[in-house]
Amino acid sequence: MQAVKSFTYPIRSYHTDVHGQLFTHQLLNFFQDAAHLHADGLGFGQQQLVKNDLMWVLSRLSFDILTLPQNSQEIEVQTWVKSIRGSISEREFCVKNEGQTIINASSLWFCLSANTHKPARLPVAYHNLMTVHDVYATLSGAKKVKDLSALMPAVNFSEIMACYSDTDMAKHVNNAVYIRWALDSFKPDHYARYQLKALTINYLNETFFGDTVIIKYWQITDQEYYHEIINLSDKNLICRIKTNWQAIPSP
Repeated sequence: MQAVKSFTYPIRSYHTDVHGQLFTHQLLNFFQDAAHLHADGLGFGQQQLVKNDLMWVLSRLSFDILTLPQNSQEIEVQTWVKSIRGSISEREFCVKNEGQTIINASSLWFCLSANTHKPARLPVAYHNLMTVHDVYATLSGAKKVKDLSALMPAVNFSEIMACYSDTDMAKHVNNAVYIRWALDSFKPDHYARYQLKALTINYLNETFFGDTVIIKYWQITDQEYYHEIINLSDKNLICRIKTNWQAIPSP
């Protein structure tokens, strides 16, 4: 059974920013699509787990960017299962453009009960379908984002209401949207001077259409930021995000 599976994605104009580069949140959409196609194709994906009242939920994602693909290019997304233990599985991604690696990513997924949303051990029958390739795409896998809230005040606050277009078939805000919200908090001059080199996001709770969230961030340096997204109504922490940036060389 093939451990590493590849999927190709053309980069369209509506996937890219003002510089013609792939939006970072769209990259996560490609990752999620590749993960679902791989898992469903081998029999341990969402469409199979739902028969046992189980589901996969993304918990952590870390990725390193060498360069972002451009409009009209076609990328190859390679993905594989790095490990499976109990209710936890690690999944890796490698993005190539014309045979060259341009992005590496590691993710951590939980198998949850669809009824209680609590971790549930993945049945052995599914384990047997998951061919493991014990190699990290990144240096240390999907990392935990530290909590800065008790150490220093946040620099900026903003509020966003989750719109209909932010939600997916699971009826909650899509995972990629939180990255878009966080990266939209930067001012235009930041993007004129810096390019994103690494991002880690930890998902902790869900939000739904109509919920209002608070987005706040901490600037450690010009090249290191932390974000938290919090549900305004119940004060639940939705996610933590760390971003690292690199100065764009002068022309």
